[in-house]
Amino acid sequence: MRVGSSIGRLALATAVAVAVPGAAYADSISPSTFSTTLNVGESVTIAKTVTITQQRTAPVDIFFLVDTTGSMGPALTSVSSGFSSIVSALSGVASNIAFGVGEYKDTVDSFVYRRDLDLTTTTAPVQSALGALTATGGGDLPEGNVFGLQHAASDTSWRTGSQRFVVWVGDAPGHNPSSGATEASAIAALNAANVDVLAASATSGPGLNAACDTGDCAAGQANRIVAGAGGSFLGDFVASAITTQITNALTTGITTYTSVGLGGVGIPAGVAVSLGPAMSGAFDRTIDRTFNFSVTFTGMTPGTYSFDIAGLLNGTTSVASEHDTITVRGVTAPEPASLALMGLGLAAALRRRQRRHAA
Repeated sequence: MRVGSSIGRLALATAVAVAVPGAAYADSISPSTFSTTLNVGESVTIAKTVTITQQRTAPVDIFFLVDTTGSMGPALTSVSSGFSSIVSALSGVASNIAFGVGEYKDTVDSFVYRRDLDLTTTTAPVQSALGALTATGGGDLPEGNVFGLQHAASDTSWRTGSQRFVVWVGDAPGHNPSSGATEASAIAALNAANVDVLAASATSGPGLNAACDTGDCAAGQANRIVAGAGGSFLGDFVASAITTQITNALTTGITTYTSVGLGGVGIPAGVAVSLGPAMSGAFDRTIDRTFNFSVTFTGMTPGTYSFDIAGLLNGTTSVASEHDTITVRGVTAPEPASLALMGLGLAAALRRRQRRHAA
């Protein structure tokens, strides 16, 4: 958005360190990888064991996505400072946490999206990248929001098995479409990468849920994106609120949980995957616990397919992930009835041969 009217000061609450112990959990799925080759229509069933332990070391990935068009000038320093306080606070909550930084502008600018820093567990370059953000450009009210979200999801080097968040802050809605990206394609990319979105509006503009004056984006864009991809719209940007949201997501299931199950991540249509029902009960982390599942893969369409299966607590919290590769050949597996008829035919032929030799 160009610098103009609707420029206000960002009300930023100081982030405080959360009084949550830096618990680390080593939850896992065994086997961690599986690969096989199936014919079309052929199935294989394997056992997968989810172990929920007293400690967890699963990685946490957080990517900061910021509108840096000209109108963000009055707010950008406060946003950068707020993100820095989030880094400090969350580093005391999770033992294996990585941060990244990206920015988006408008479709008329020299770039629409740029990844300034890929995920790193070292905080010094994160602070430097946040401090280097500069508000420039912007051609009209809406920006390249959906293009930025789509590329943040697909171009970030998310770590295997990580719990993933994009923290998105801007002061205006986004063109839909934007440089070929749409709300729907951005949501699809976020879901494919298993990323939750925490969105907040800087008060230097009308906000992420405002209606466009160009007619290509309806009011409520941020609400639609977080509803489709998972996450929350937090209203005006307050760093401590984002810290609390992420902390709550990370600490879900720390002491107690009521179900353990499996969830597919990016399972393609070429393979049918039956994961079986979740196991329910009153569980806690006072001891290590194992949960056994039978997973069935069925070849549907020729090709080679790679995807993940996550261990889920309470149906939503991913605590571990494993990787599967299934190659489907273009040979149709015989139906069981056909196999039985083939067996009968072979048996009859054998009896005829035996009678001829006896004669």
